[in-house]
Amino acid sequence: MSDGPAEFAEGGSAAVALTPAIRRLRAAANLSHAEIARRIGYSPAHVSRAECDDAGLPSADLVRALDRGLGARGGTCQDF
Repeated sequence: MSDGPAEFAEGGSAAVALTPAIRRLRAAANLSHAEIARRIGYSPAHVSRAECDDAGLPSADLVRALDRGLGARGGTCQDF
């Protein structure tokens, strides 16, 4: 099974893992919602919603911005 766009759209394992990974990476970087939002050019509320399991999957643009802002290079906390 792949982690491609279809799996994200269908709520597959990659989508289920994304919001907690964003939360863990932000916490590991010791950044508040406001700090990372300022760094990536999004509102703190938008970043907060990206970490909520029931708020829906964050946009690909936001995920890329968070990836750059957190220096994750596409990885997760387990990769560091």
